[in-house]
Amino acid sequence: MAQETRLLIDSSVLLEFLLNQERADEVARFFAETQRAALHVTDFAFHSVALILVSRNKKDALARFVSILKS
Repeated sequence: MAQETRLLIDSSVLLEFLLNQERADEVARFFAETQRAALHVTDFAFHSVALILVSRNKKDALARFVSILKS
């Protein structure tokens, strides 16, 4: 029986992408090349990212993040 690949995405990776930091393009490529069903985010990582985005007044990035997770 084949096992599914599951990847737990760290909040720092998510923030790199959402805040368009130095390695955002690399993260975007990783997301594009990885099946969405394999990507997982813990509740803690979700809340950490949301808290940082809100504290930096990045409401558009927060909306994008939530939208991506819902799709």
